Amino acid sequence: TGDPQPDGGTGDPQPDGGTGDSQPDDEYDPDAVPVEGEPFVFGKYEQDGKTGNGREYISWRVLEVTGNKALLISEKGLDVRSYDDEQQEHYVTNWENSKIRTWLNETFYDAAFGPAEKAKIQETPLSDVDTTDKIFILSEFEAKAYFDGWCERIAYPTEFASGSGVYECKDEACGSGCNGASY
Repeated sequence: TGDPQPDGGTGDPQPDGGTGDSQPDDEYDPDAVPVEGEPFVFGKYEQDGKTGNGREYISWRVLEVTGNKALLISEKGLDVRSYDDEQQEHYVTNWENSKIRTWLNETFYDAAFGPAEKAKIQETPLSDVDTTDKIFILSEFEAKAYFDGWCERIAYPTEFASGSGVYECKDEACGSGCNGASY
């Protein structure tokens, strides 16, 4: 499918004659430095559900900056994946053997980031499990530490995730106390 490009694209021509970039390159600064509490654009992943126009830049929230490391969380739910396969004979609920861990550190990592971006992603030893990962989900403790209350922990999906079968609560009761928005 083409060689990966520094911006995370594959370089494959798209129907519009471009290279899979649905946003101008001036929206992405490869030399940008993450600032705690601010959005940060890094990598590309399908988000608008229109695969013909290429992948869109991923907007992340910078949760913490310590030295030369930054902890980021995507601003939106980017895809739909189960933590593990409920059909397995031995249902796994630990992070180390979960399917989501494998998907995040292999499939998503390869799809969302080009060589220059991958060089910036550092492996992180996770404190509550015995693994070291490049991409991971927050633990319950971390989610509570970084987000004040339930409403702030709601993940609003991208159009792509919505079209991929993510469960969205559209009932007013779900948005109670969270501005009545579906999520």
